[in-house]
Amino acid sequence: MTNLKEGAIIVSLIDALNRRGSFCGETHVQKGAYFLRELTGVPLQSPFTLYLYGPYSFRLHELLNQLWAEELVQLEPRAMGASWRPGERYHLLKETSPPLSRACSHKSTSSPTEWPSSAWSTSSRWQPRST
Repeated sequence: MTNLKEGAIIVSLIDALNRRGSFCGETHVQKGAYFLRELTGVPLQSPFTLYLYGPYSFRLHELLNQLWAEELVQLEPRAMGASWRPGERYHLLKETSPPLSRACSHKSTSSPTEWPSSAWSTSSRWQPRST
């Protein structure tokens, strides 16, 4: 995965939506990520553009596919369409990354660089799947 930090934030967003019983289709994830960045200052690097159903990032779409390939997220079929949920390997990423609540509250600090860089380092227990 090219951006572990952003991937961790997106999977945490998906986990938070699921824990609240929310449908979590790609449109919801795209909008949620956009508002996290714009309203709370979470450091997401994916560029967004105005698209058919609101803000959309093609880079975020690619990241979701990478997360899926790494089994960090899974798609769950539902009557209204597929919904994302944390995957089987999410717990490994969760152990190495700061929680979303801390990412969202960082705006109250002087800078997102105050997050410890060690929190974003790849754990020896979590490694990308070899192809």
